[in-house]
Amino acid sequence: MVSNRLAQWGVRSAVVNLLFWLAYLCKERRCRMMFLLGLMVGTPVIAADRIVRCHDCHLDQAESFHNSVHRHVLTCRDCHGGASRYDVPASRPTDTQPAGPFDHGASFRGSPARKDIPTHCGTCHAEVDRMNPYGFPTDQLARYRVSGHGKRLQQTGDDRVAVCTDCHGTHDTLASDNRKSRTHFSNVTDTCGRCHADAALMKIYNHPPELVEQYRISVHGRNVLEGSDAGSPTCATCHGAHGAAPPGVSEVGFVCGRCHEQVADYFLTSVHGRMPGFPRCIGCHAPEGDWRHHQIKPVSVHGEQLVDAFLKSSERRERFVDEVHALGGTPRYEDICLRCHGSERASAHAPFFTESDDRARTLSQAMATELRDAQFVYARTAARVARVGRGELLVSDEALLAEDARTEVKALSVFAHTLDIAKVRERAEVVKRMCREIDAALDAKEADVASRRVAIAPVWGAVALFLLLLYLRFAKWSETGESHPTRRRVLVGALRLTGAAFVAALAWPVSRYIRPVGKRGQGRQIVSAGQEADWSVWDARTVMIGRDPVAVIHTQQGYQAVSARCTHLGCVVRWDGAKRQLLCPCHGGRFDAGGKVLAGPVPAPLPAYDVAVVDGEVMVSAAAKT
Repeated sequence: MVSNRLAQWGVRSAVVNLLFWLAYLCKERRCRMMFLLGLMVGTPVIAADRIVRCHDCHLDQAESFHNSVHRHVLTCRDCHGGASRYDVPASRPTDTQPAGPFDHGASFRGSPARKDIPTHCGTCHAEVDRMNPYGFPTDQLARYRVSGHGKRLQQTGDDRVAVCTDCHGTHDTLASDNRKSRTHFSNVTDTCGRCHADAALMKIYNHPPELVEQYRISVHGRNVLEGSDAGSPTCATCHGAHGAAPPGVSEVGFVCGRCHEQVADYFLTSVHGRMPGFPRCIGCHAPEGDWRHHQIKPVSVHGEQLVDAFLKSSERRERFVDEVHALGGTPRYEDICLRCHGSERASAHAPFFTESDDRARTLSQAMATELRDAQFVYARTAARVARVGRGELLVSDEALLAEDARTEVKALSVFAHTLDIAKVRERAEVVKRMCREIDAALDAKEADVASRRVAIAPVWGAVALFLLLLYLRFAKWSETGESHPTRRRVLVGALRLTGAAFVAALAWPVSRYIRPVGKRGQGRQIVSAGQEADWSVWDARTVMIGRDPVAVIHTQQGYQAVSARCTHLGCVVRWDGAKRQLLCPCHGGRFDAGGKVLAGPVPAPLPAYDVAVVDGEVMVSAAAKT
């Protein structure tokens, strides 16, 4: 505000100097007296008062408010009352806060008390008429009042609990899709952690402060904080935002099921899902079964990690299992099941559970074996596809089938929640059958290459014999010692050039015959999805472009091409013609024909690809649309 005061002082000085000069230049006495009189009267008026607004004094608040979402719909008076501008004596300093008490008027309310902030914000956000133009819900205040924060504030008057400004800011309120906003999904952990990671504050309410750090290193926290995965849950996803309340032990499964719909459906068909009061998800996934523990660990690994584990294990199954466990995948079912079905029970009714405990231990070992076998078979086949496709053979079809096998392996760990060992074996056999088909196709292609090499051997033998005879003939002719050009020497030179040209012309097609693809087999940039005449409306096909599966769909408006790799965990989505949706078999994600997210724990839509009909053929380009 120093610059503001200097500017005002400069204006006053300029006006006074102008009046003096006009009075000096005026030749008539009467004119000069009028200017002097104006100078005497006008100067005190200029210096007496000045008009100021809120932002002239409250600079920091004004700057924050200028960047907020409220700048176009609210003024300072809407929240604080008072006037829109004030007449301030010139002698009073104008700084970030005026010196001494300042009378803002009878209507000035000042900053609301913390206990009044929810009601104060609700004067707008709970009114349907005011929120309708913006499409905002009007139940935030009602939800807050039934939350753990709101109940304590109303019942005990404890204003240390969170209120609107703690999460949304005061003058700097930003939209939740702004990365700088406190309510942006990537910042929610820090926002909640300001209170819930404060050990001194949490001690008052008997809350464990380590929950925030547990979440940070959990699979969900790493996805959000390190992977910027908007589809993974934050504090608000599970506990609620305005209606924040911790779910009870019997409710946690329903909370998890809002994202993991497919898992929840499978679980409800199991024996555990039919048991009232069973702890559901947290009984197995929470460390040691502690339902308040937030460090949920991953229970499966990506297909690329399975391949890496296979290569590190030197193709030995036992070492492969250890490598996978080291990555956090394939849970040790035996250990998890023993939490409840262990041999030691404190209850007097323990003998009644001996038979069920034995069955549970046998089932857990069988489930683990099926899943580990399927993962090992897939990893071995996928590693072979990658090895064979490195510049030797075209393996796009096999690579597409390997993507389907990877999806089945991921879906198998989800299907295991049914605890139906017979059906689990059936689905595991699907993975093994797909891998056998891939191996058979690769065997045929490698055998074809080997037969080509054998077939071309006589040709190369003839070439070598021809070159040997030429060399011997040339050596004999060179013994004559002729130094001048002769017809024989001309013939020798011609034969040499002819032999070199013959070898060069033969080497290229022969090498291409032995090695059909000179570059990486999966590197095609433009692929055909078939003849347009073979398509009908709402048909779909999957093709490989590079290393990515792409779904091509014939809609009523034309052809759509989107990535067939789910943006959640990379499973291959499948087209459901009846629902006209792309479905992810791993975690229940759903997309429309254009790749837009419809449901599931999916952070982003499917990338689109260029597709066009060229000479009656549907062609898909590797250049993804932006």
